[in-house]
Amino acid sequence: MGFFDSLIRSAGRTIGREAGRKAVNAVVDLIDGDDDKKKKTSTKKTAEKSKEVKAEKEEQTNFEASSPMAMAMAKGKSEYDTTPDMPKPFVNFNGWLCIKGGTPQKIIKALGLKNPQEANWESGLEAASLNFMKKVFVTPMINGNVLVIGYIPFGVKNSVKEELEILDKIADNFNEMTCFATQSTVDIHVWAKYVDGKLKRGYGWLGESGEVYLNKGSVSPEEFRLGYTNLITDTDCDWDTVTIPDMEHVFAMAKEWGIAPDLSDVNPEEGTGYVCEL
Repeated sequence: MGFFDSLIRSAGRTIGREAGRKAVNAVVDLIDGDDDKKKKTSTKKTAEKSKEVKAEKEEQTNFEASSPMAMAMAKGKSEYDTTPDMPKPFVNFNGWLCIKGGTPQKIIKALGLKNPQEANWESGLEAASLNFMKKVFVTPMINGNVLVIGYIPFGVKNSVKEELEILDKIADNFNEMTCFATQSTVDIHVWAKYVDGKLKRGYGWLGESGEVYLNKGSVSPEEFRLGYTNLITDTDCDWDTVTIPDMEHVFAMAKEWGIAPDLSDVNPEEGTGYVCEL
């Protein structure tokens, strides 16, 4: 005889068999209800805990992906050639950053780049070129700068305001950062310079839509020296009296502000950088 049958018989002697059965069944239903409630509560708590653990793991993964330890671990475990080589020109790229006051590790973390893998110049540039807008090459230190080649600042993906917000956050981590974009198909040519996290000068032309894409800050001494004092700033002007920027203007400004894509006036040294995913 089961426990609940004995309970029904005992209750039946006191309040009648039928009434006793109903009373016991009511108690059973109450217990079952409590158990279901407890199970649901437990399931909910387990799910919430699982989400917390997953979020913590993702955060830890993102942190570790850009930590010095991860950089060290990436060495020797790369799908790219890691034999140190001399810097290679990158004149065929549409955009890059040039950063002073930061290590490759710090730059990778500040930009939120993923899956860093050690690579020399040749294999790193090749990977960034073949994976346009998906991968970049973060170079070793060169003349006190680190380049992020393949990173397209002021492209046509976001509005100028959105681009500036992104670059402002990145620049806030470094002493100086210059940004360059140049592409002949849409005829976009841009240069910008941040000092101590503040945009000091930015100029950009988007020929596809015939607009001055960016014009912030005073004309820089370097622009004066290059003779860029009559760049187009108003499309209602007499176009015969103004200068329409092109790729050569961007390359010249890159040389003035940091590293020219042809690597002229650079004291190169062998080294390796990192291929990273955007």
